[in-house]
Amino acid sequence: MRMTFCQQAVGVAERSGMSYPRYNIADLGVTIFGIIYVGLLLGTIISLRALENGIFWVILVFICAWGSDTCAYFAGKFLGKRKLAPRLSPKKTIAGAIGGIIGAGIMVYIFSIVMMYYGQIYLTDAWKIILVVVAGIGAILSQFGDLAASSIKRNVDVKDFGSLFPGHGGVLDRFDSVLLITPFIYLVATTFINYNDFWEQYINLF
Repeated sequence: MRMTFCQQAVGVAERSGMSYPRYNIADLGVTIFGIIYVGLLLGTIISLRALENGIFWVILVFICAWGSDTCAYFAGKFLGKRKLAPRLSPKKTIAGAIGGIIGAGIMVYIFSIVMMYYGQIYLTDAWKIILVVVAGIGAILSQFGDLAASSIKRNVDVKDFGSLFPGHGGVLDRFDSVLLITPFIYLVATTFINYNDFWEQYINLF
């Protein structure tokens, strides 16, 4: 009798020692979560780059993440008093969070103007405003991503995910704020492309 795929998988797991009680459902959950959390979310950047005007959207992701983080740092340093999440991330402040959101909006607006000037993309006035709002939402997602990463590290009692960059941790410590933004920007980018295609087809009818 032919074994099913699941039976074969269980057999391999047992032969390799990956069986209860050495490993339990929690270990499996952590493994799958790691694949989705890093591989799927960060991997969306590849799909984003493959879209029309892909480089524009990829840079937009990093402006929302690292640009807002820079603005949040300076806003928090000079204006921050009330802590945003004192137990989870003691250095983050409410003023910093707001400053990051506003700063991301300004930076994305300037970036959009520059890219239009060099003919890299065409944006209507409405889409310029939409992208400023998108930048604000992206900045919020960036902060949630950063806090989520801090929660994971505290849960496993480590300071950083790695030590590749002295003083900054590992690769994931640099990209944790990017993870939640990539699928959101991908959704925005595909909406933008479909919107333009719709109007192009509509105009061609006349």
